[in-house]
Amino acid sequence: ETTTFSIVSFYVADKCDVGEEPNPTNTGCVSCQLGYYQNVPESIECMQCAVGYSTRNTASNSSADCESMSHLYF
Repeated sequence: ETTTFSIVSFYVADKCDVGEEPNPTNTGCVSCQLGYYQNVPESIECMQCAVGYSTRNTASNSSADCESMSHLYF
């Protein structure tokens, strides 16, 4: 009888502040890009604004930062 074990590897994402997400290389945190926001500390990814909406700045921390693109003047 043969017993097989699998080794599952995983990482614990960095604990990022609102407006940030873990760096894809798992080295620290990066700001949410334009059109994304993060309002929950320690989340694993930024959330995208609805279609037709974006943020004025990076590192947005609220869905209220998502504005209609017809009103944004970068």
